[in-house]
Amino acid sequence: MATRDTQTAKTPLTTSTTDQSTYGTWPPSEPTLHDPPPPSELSILIASSSPLVIGTILQFSQVAIALLFVGRLGKDELAATSLACLTANVTGWSVFQGLCSALDTLCPQAFGAGLKKVVGLHVQRMAGLYNSFTFQRLLIPNDEICRLSRDFLRILMLGGPGYAFFECGKRLLQAQGHFSAGLYTMLFCIPIHIFLTWFTVVHLHLGIKGAAISMATIHNLLPFGLAIYSHLYTTGDCWPPLTKRTFKNWMPMVKLAIPSLLMVEVECIGFELLTLLAGQMGTSELCAQTLLVTFCGFIYKIPFSLSIAASTQISERIGEGSHRRARETGKHAVYLATSFGALLVIILLAFRNQIPPLFTNDPGVAELMSSVVPTIAIFQLVDAVVGVTNGIIRGIGKQVLLVCGL
Repeated sequence: MATRDTQTAKTPLTTSTTDQSTYGTWPPSEPTLHDPPPPSELSILIASSSPLVIGTILQFSQVAIALLFVGRLGKDELAATSLACLTANVTGWSVFQGLCSALDTLCPQAFGAGLKKVVGLHVQRMAGLYNSFTFQRLLIPNDEICRLSRDFLRILMLGGPGYAFFECGKRLLQAQGHFSAGLYTMLFCIPIHIFLTWFTVVHLHLGIKGAAISMATIHNLLPFGLAIYSHLYTTGDCWPPLTKRTFKNWMPMVKLAIPSLLMVEVECIGFELLTLLAGQMGTSELCAQTLLVTFCGFIYKIPFSLSIAASTQISERIGEGSHRRARETGKHAVYLATSFGALLVIILLAFRNQIPPLFTNDPGVAELMSSVVPTIAIFQLVDAVVGVTNGIIRGIGKQVLLVCGL
């Protein structure tokens, strides 16, 4: 019979190894009259999602920082940078996020079931799968965008390997309950990013190339920040030695990753097509469209972080065998997403004229953005609920349902 740390990824995802009354302990222990009651699933969800929200927003702010500096250079530079960031999202970052959904399912379930070495084994396999995509992207030229955007992309994609390892590392630590790891890493790296962007764009007068150099540099620094956090705050129990097992039994992970990858790619390609169509109307329309897409992506990071927390918590409960608490977590996640979406509608409608000037000094672009904000507000309400629901589906390992929804 296989032991806890020697089981392979072929172990069923929903194997129950503990009783619901003793969730979260290994080996199971008998409760006593003096034990405090376990925290509610809602409080755990809020506590785990809060640092994720802040950390994810800070991570996405790398794009906002680049746009804030480059936007002062002119409309052409702003349009090129925005278009390059969207293209990078379709061909690179969204690929990483889509594939990462497999870790949202596999790692927490393995950790909840006490299979600590299997947690790290999943991450090692995903790191190899990630970078096989990254190096392919580095070899594919993009001739459909302007020279400035192409130059930005060529520099930016050098940060692809660092971004991939950072996403893998976050899932490894989140599965162990360290939801603040990404936040602390971003708090350390964002000030460096701001300084590098100012130094390269303003002081060295490198223009959008300077912004790309800054972003690529920070992407490659991020995994080192996680490594320092892991060294200080974890025991290393979830990281097995690199062996032949890392390069075997990839199929269960691929079956979970591909459906979510397709889901994310279809959405991103849709936004990219809208941006290309806006480019046919003029520079002002292209600027407004790309800035609005960037702004929507910034807002979406909040329900997206909630979906990651819900997915991780649900997967861990399933690994523990506590299906009732998994259902409870899913209900609370949907309630929180609906409340956030409704609040967001009110805020966007109230500040529709104050948001555009934060990104551009051009009055024409700002006016176009203001006219579309009400439509975006309604869209964000639906998007928040759908995003969290997708997280719940990932938590139960049914990513194939996401493709059926297309």
